Amino acid sequence: HSGHEGAIKKLDCWKGDIVHITSAGSDGTVRIFNFENGKYLRRCQGHTGGINCVKVSEDEDVRKALVCTGGQDCTVRLYYLVSGRPRFTMEGHKFPVMAVNFMDAMGGYTGVAVSIDTSGEIRMWNRETGDCLRTFDSPPPFANIWAKKKKTIVIEE
Repeated sequence: HSGHEGAIKKLDCWKGDIVHITSAGSDGTVRIFNFENGKYLRRCQGHTGGINCVKVSEDEDVRKALVCTGGQDCTVRLYYLVSGRPRFTMEGHKFPVMAVNFMDAMGGYTGVAVSIDTSGEIRMWNRETGDCLRTFDSPPPFANIWAKKKKTIVIEE
């Protein structure tokens, strides 16, 4: 089965010898397609709810390229692009994960996946071990500083 059984939430691609298109769906799977010929290649599965975001690493070697996903199930998952097999499931978020990305280096860390959930909490993950390297707590709730108080305008006749 090559198509999603629900809405497609996000797309990303790996640009190498063969461009791979990845689509994240509300059916809890990522589908991978060959861009040149449009053929379905494989799927990544494991989330227990919809997938909100997907990002493919920029590794030059397709054998090292990873697919990172974040889902309604509050997990971040890494899969191998070339096989679709799971690499790691990273747990710790308490709210649905809405965005994921990869970073080459930051603060001495290399090979990092980054995720943010709906509360604003950011987590950095080691893509080689799946360990959480650092958590940035969500900011405290703040007042809407852009909201302006309503002013009553009285027009005198």
